[in-house]
Amino acid sequence: MDAYTNRYIESVFEGQDKMMNLDRFNQDNKDIDRIESSLETLPFFADKRMVVLEYLDLFNSKNKAKMERIMEKLKNIPETTVCMILEDKADKRSKLYKLVKDKGTFHDFTYLSEKELIQYVARELKKHGLKISSYDARHFIDTVGYELRAIAKEVHKLIDYMGADEIVTKKPLMRSAPGIWSQRSLNSWILSV
Repeated sequence: MDAYTNRYIESVFEGQDKMMNLDRFNQDNKDIDRIESSLETLPFFADKRMVVLEYLDLFNSKNKAKMERIMEKLKNIPETTVCMILEDKADKRSKLYKLVKDKGTFHDFTYLSEKELIQYVARELKKHGLKISSYDARHFIDTVGYELRAIAKEVHKLIDYMGADEIVTKKPLMRSAPGIWSQRSLNSWILSV
């Protein structure tokens, strides 16, 4: 998700200054007054301004007051402001969901299938001159988990560990991040070889 968010931010600014025109709000920085102010602010020496609201649980009915305040600002958001809302869950019955869908674009990112994750691992390794078999990639994913962020993190560790033009097998996989390889996964790998 981080990669998509960063690519989208770059596409909005297209080489323009984003330092003064990008505000990100998350669980550590969620002051509703600052969010409202940011949504009203016009761009500074750029064509666009962007506000990213990350995992603030805005679509939850428990946060009705916060949701209504954000909705009021989104109804009158300047054309020069792009607001990106990232949430784990979005109640499709909520007024905020309906407003976002009506005024903007809504993308639902589902988890990748095992086949897509295997292709992702192979593609990322190939960018660095590394190869991995489908069997080893599948076991890597089974061990790390099916969340793309965790897989990407472990793939980058593996890339740092490996030399160029090598084939990734179970031995370097186990050595690159020994903490993630539980005794159970080691045994299953040994038994399945």
